[in-house]
Amino acid sequence: MQQPNSRPGQDEIRHRLERLERLLERTISGPMQLPDAQAPRQNASNGADRNGDPSGAILDRTNETLSTDGYDGALLLEAEGGQSRWVSSLHYALLADEIHDVKMLLGDQARRAPTESPSSEQASTPFPFSNKIVDSLALWLPKSAEDCFALLEDFISNVDPMTRLVHQPSLRRRFTLFVNQTYGTRSRDTGEVLDMPGPDPTVRAFEPLALAIFYSAVNSLLPGSVCTRFAVEKETLLAQFQTGVEQGLGREGFLTTSSIEVLQAFVLLLSCQSREDDMSRAWTLLGLALRMALSQGLHREPSLFPSKNMDVVQIEIRRRLWHQICHLDFRSAEARGQEPTISDDDYTTLLPRNVNDDDLIEGAPPIPDTHSAPGFTDMTVQLIRLNGIHLFRRIIRSTYKLERRIKTSTVHGNAVLYPIVELQALFIEVRAMVDEMTTHIQTQYLQYCDPRIPLQRMAIGLAAIIEWRCWSLFWLRTPKQYRGAVVSPEIRQKVLEKSVSLIESMNVISSDKDAQRFQWHIGCHSSFLAIMHIVSELGTLEFQISDHKSLRSRALVALQKTVILKGREGNPIWDVIKRSISNCLEKNASQVFPLTPYPGFFPPNGVIPTMSTTTVTTPPQTIADTSSVINNSIIETSLPDLAEVGGLDMQDPSMTFDWGFWNFDPTDPN
Repeated sequence: MQQPNSRPGQDEIRHRLERLERLLERTISGPMQLPDAQAPRQNASNGADRNGDPSGAILDRTNETLSTDGYDGALLLEAEGGQSRWVSSLHYALLADEIHDVKMLLGDQARRAPTESPSSEQASTPFPFSNKIVDSLALWLPKSAEDCFALLEDFISNVDPMTRLVHQPSLRRRFTLFVNQTYGTRSRDTGEVLDMPGPDPTVRAFEPLALAIFYSAVNSLLPGSVCTRFAVEKETLLAQFQTGVEQGLGREGFLTTSSIEVLQAFVLLLSCQSREDDMSRAWTLLGLALRMALSQGLHREPSLFPSKNMDVVQIEIRRRLWHQICHLDFRSAEARGQEPTISDDDYTTLLPRNVNDDDLIEGAPPIPDTHSAPGFTDMTVQLIRLNGIHLFRRIIRSTYKLERRIKTSTVHGNAVLYPIVELQALFIEVRAMVDEMTTHIQTQYLQYCDPRIPLQRMAIGLAAIIEWRCWSLFWLRTPKQYRGAVVSPEIRQKVLEKSVSLIESMNVISSDKDAQRFQWHIGCHSSFLAIMHIVSELGTLEFQISDHKSLRSRALVALQKTVILKGREGNPIWDVIKRSISNCLEKNASQVFPLTPYPGFFPPNGVIPTMSTTTVTTPPQTIADTSSVINNSIIETSLPDLAEVGGLDMQDPSMTFDWGFWNFDPTDPN
């Protein structure tokens, strides 16, 4: 008999517990397959196709779907708006076989019956921004519809080529709907009032993205241009739109949202605020963005889910958004001196396709073939960058694992390990990975680039920088006492040359008119790694010989110009960098170059230092003949000759052209 004071949902809880008991019995008796619900159970009797091929099916915009990708989880897709929730098999998949149950387990607040006391989520402020929840964002919007559309064009011209978080045709459609509902339904061409259907409730979730677009557009403009066009200071307008974005994110419950547009707004804001010289705030907030993406299942390849609620545009947006988060994760981790949070084993999401936005049609079913045709498209610059980030993570992971092995062996002393042998083998492995990446970039993208077109010229320069970064990362993550024995002098010199070329390029790019619209993005990269690499190498004996006098002169001039250009930067990190540069310039003010190489740089039969070696007088080991001291005994080891591997062929496409802001001469064989 039911108690008079029993809770209203007690019957449902009892029913769910009984069903759970049956599910557990089935699980114990035999392996249980994860439910692959293409439609809710209550609609199964209506002939819904639960296992239809998404490539040939018409998209279903009326029902929610729960589908799997063949791995260990499922994706719950809303009927409209691209909203999604990731359902982990670890916690949920064996406990629910109906979409209603899954939504309950995920804590879906939208469809719950009202209670006497508000939930903690409804009563709280939009942490971490600590403002009261507001219903209307009108206070932070532009003054007119004309300003909205003008800022949209600035975004598409200046910001979107560097971030690629949106699909332009669908964005324009959503943006026009937003402006019409907010400012009135008037024709942009004639100004006449248009007959429009009733308000679209999904526009509310789009408002944070619209404000993020306004913020990013203003961020990409010069202060004088902002003041002339909008009669307000740039910083004031940025603060207005940023507050609007934060208020909108809080209103939409962005910490638990299933809306991909809300996540796009958050990531776009972080993309604009991620600067190498000030990454502390973005580094922390990117952790939230990553968790939001995981909650929405962006870490799983969307084309593997046989859902009729996902079209080709949504698939590409999910790929683009996930990999932009991966890109920001690496940048922020590097700036903060941390290991990247995301590794390749954490996701199955493929890279976005190399396709123009106009070739992606809303409502079109997914394409089974994920192959991208070669050529230059709207996505090419971003794909070159993402290929580089992918390889950077692999290099870091490989060096990290070897570093831990060497340290463990040194501490415990229970294994015979030859660090130089291991590092030389890793060098050859990294070289193969770099060659594979550069060949892919060259054949898929660069051979179709015309350096007379600014964006395509930027793609060529970006590819050269990425290849330099690979070797710079390997050099940086190789223990200092082993570098001379692992990396050949030829490669070492070329990495320094490319570092100098990069600094020279960064010093002139600020005044290049073709790159002006991308200055907001270029200025976020301070090239600290290249600067400190130059400072470090100029202090070594290897680069004080007369053969390197010209390169040293170039490097010193580039560093001096950097100090002049960045002299007014009121940033603590820049203060440290400028002090290091100044010390380097002072030491080399009256540098006397030796006429002969330093004798004994690779002394024969030297002793391999251990990871715990602290003395600076221990000579590096020869490449051809290495010996290790283990338990006071010498063990001769035959190492591969790196000369047989060949020289480092840095990516310099052979084209005759004035390269403008990129100081990478394509006719230079070095």
